[in-house]
Order: sequence, then C-alpha cells, then structure tokens
Amino acid sequence: MKQLTEKEAYHILRKQAMDERRKVADVAASNVKVYRLLDVTK
Repeated sequence: MKQLTEKEAYHILRKQAMDERRKVADVAASNVKVYRLLDVTK
C-alpha cells in the first residue's frame, strides 16, 4: 500500500469527488468500504 501524507490523500479525494460530482465525505466513505472489503492489511 502506498504511503501518503494527509495533504496528498485529501488532494486525491477532492479530485475524485470533483470528477464524480460527489461529496468528499462520500468518496472517502466509499474508499474505506473498499479498503475493508479488500482487507489490505492481511
């Protein structure tokens, strides 16, 4: 998994939200759900 700074992560979330015309919070929630489904830590 790539390590990002908080600033980099927010920039990516914001860009994705703008591209998809969604709220940043909604994009972040979706990303967390995908992360949990993939269970990247294992």
